[in-house]
Amino acid sequence: MARVTIPRKLLIKLVSSYCIITLLGAMAALWLHAEQVDLLATEEQQALQNNGEAVVVASPAYELITATASEGSTESQLKDLLMQMIGGKALTIVAMEEQTTKQGTQLQVEVSGKLQDYFTLITEWEERHPTFYIEPQQLKKENGQLHILFIIRRE
Repeated sequence: MARVTIPRKLLIKLVSSYCIITLLGAMAALWLHAEQVDLLATEEQQALQNNGEAVVVASPAYELITATASEGSTESQLKDLLMQMIGGKALTIVAMEEQTTKQGTQLQVEVSGKLQDYFTLITEWEERHPTFYIEPQQLKKENGQLHILFIIRRE
């Protein structure tokens, strides 16, 4: 049998190359693992933040705060808001008058239609605009139709 001998310098180069490549591979694996952990932590933090924001936005307190924050523009747009809400009901606006008082702007409205539609309108209005109060004034029947007079004002 013939014996194969590897020169000493070549053997040292092979072993040192293997060690260096193994060390570089281990460093790359550690770096990739650290990047993956950072990415997972960032994703988890973003998910927690999104869940927290969803809980806050869904809360009644947030809805009240946003409704209150937008009431400055809402008060000046009372007529438009009321007309949009009445548009989906079987109610007809007979008269509408905007009045300015010490407490702010109020709207006196007379509608004709069914009492059930009026109550539906009032319920929806109070849900959407909790800082406004609707005060019924008069209920009368004219020409076979029910006429309802009410005032909308800030509480």
